[in-house]
Amino acid sequence: MKRFLGLLKREWQLQYKWIFVACVFSIIVTVGIPYLVNKYIDASIDQNNVTFIMATILSIFTFLIVSVQFVKNLNRELRHADIWLHSTAPFYELIGAKLIFSLFSNLILVLLTTVVMVVAVSIEGKMTIVQDIKFMFVVNYLSTSMLVSALSLTLLLNTCYLYLKKWLGRFAMIVVMLLLFLISYGTHKITNYGLYSDFFLNGPKTNGWINRFMDPIIQVFHSDFFIEDLYLREDILSWLVTLIIMIFSIKWCEKVVKE
Repeated sequence: MKRFLGLLKREWQLQYKWIFVACVFSIIVTVGIPYLVNKYIDASIDQNNVTFIMATILSIFTFLIVSVQFVKNLNRELRHADIWLHSTAPFYELIGAKLIFSLFSNLILVLLTTVVMVVAVSIEGKMTIVQDIKFMFVVNYLSTSMLVSALSLTLLLNTCYLYLKKWLGRFAMIVVMLLLFLISYGTHKITNYGLYSDFFLNGPKTNGWINRFMDPIIQVFHSDFFIEDLYLREDILSWLVTLIIMIFSIKWCEKVVKE
């Protein structure tokens, strides 16, 4: 445990600057731009509404920013693979520290944007602290869920790229993009099979509590937000598939680095 905490501390020392920059960027996008638009372009625009929309968009796409940073940081260190090969920590801890730190980074950025959203809502209408906390929790839950799936797929594709790069050079990127397309297409086809629908798109739903937590905040701006058809069986399947891809990707990445 002490060794793993040391790896997390090292990640912080390597990446705290980009987190700071990302936080400043988030504040500029969610607060600064709506203020400037309202003050210098069109005073009739509801500044709080625009702030809420900008913060919502940023919250949705934060997981993509974190995934890109994860790959960038990983590849930078893999250029000096001898450091990893001579490390006393097992490979899964080295990768795991980066994955956990990515989740931590995502949590900080999404918390920042949800605080901005809650402040914008509070100016427009009275919300209880419990409603604010519920809203912040569900936004972080959704963002974290997307990030975990994105990180597993990102690690798989990046490992595939590193492996193919030895043989194909720059053309490896084209192959990886084709692989991503095939994965997306295959997932779409599988989830539209009747057998899949009959088994996984039945039973208890998990979207009810999400809608209840978000609806009071959304309605302040006279908008609607409703997530349909989230099923417990499909959620469990998604988490299992993500875990399998993650384990496979870590093992494959270790093999590629050691070759």
